[in-house]
Amino acid sequence: MPVISTILNTNAELYNYLDDVNYGMSKPQFNHLSSIVNGLINIRGNKTISAIAEGILSAKDKSSIYKFLSRSKWDDSLLNTNRINYLNYYIRNNVSANSTGFLVIDDTVNVKKTAKKIQGLSFNHSYAEGKRVWSHCVVSSNFVVNDLSIPLQFQPYYSKNVCNDFNKPFKSKVDIAMDFINDFNKPENCDSIYCLIDSWYTSTPLIESCLQKGFHLIGAVKSNRIVNPFGLRSKLSRLADSIDPISLDVVTIKDKGYKGYKVYRYEGPVGSFENAVVLICYEINGEDLEPPINI
Repeated sequence: MPVISTILNTNAELYNYLDDVNYGMSKPQFNHLSSIVNGLINIRGNKTISAIAEGILSAKDKSSIYKFLSRSKWDDSLLNTNRINYLNYYIRNNVSANSTGFLVIDDTVNVKKTAKKIQGLSFNHSYAEGKRVWSHCVVSSNFVVNDLSIPLQFQPYYSKNVCNDFNKPFKSKVDIAMDFINDFNKPENCDSIYCLIDSWYTSTPLIESCLQKGFHLIGAVKSNRIVNPFGLRSKLSRLADSIDPISLDVVTIKDKGYKGYKVYRYEGPVGSFENAVVLICYEINGEDLEPPINI
């Protein structure tokens, strides 16, 4: 039997939260939902339907849970809408005025090396392994303000082949990220919002989505982006190679244990954008500099 740290009957905070976002599910449906969520949080090891049925006191047998997930008529979009409304209410009442918020968008993969029959699997790039792996991929957004870090949205990414199999329209990761940005409304007590992304998402359509919402954007930039320093068109990597180390500014990051960086600031055309700021950052490693990171 899996080992759990708490059970739903004694976890009043979790139960009350789920009850707050409940849109009107029947009592049996709500029991299944609360048992599944409790199991996903508290059960150690593999989070399976069997483990939840065996390890959570309030859970029904695994066949009942499976029928709830596969056949029961309940609206996950309404549940998610209530969840977002609850988060907006919480943010309005727990964030101080004149705050700065950060909308962080990224994706992650759940590797399934030996699985063959699970729906939605495809080869997705894994940053941890540095290659494409057989997996599920989920794009998510997280809102960070002051000392709060709040998961907002999440959506599976399906390859074009999988979308064809499901007979559903294809959406790229950038498309999903743009939906997250367009759906996010700046809290009244936040003066400004910065969208944080990695180089996979840094693109003209996504940048324009941020600008239309009045958000700032900080994103990693690939070294093959075209820039135009001093009127000379070149790749960003070539500009980095030509920089005199003496001209670099020193930046120390306190939260990184006072880690030091040397930074070059470029402002001008970047790709199809007429004007943007790029920071070419070299981490200081003793007497040497690590390869640059472009932001």
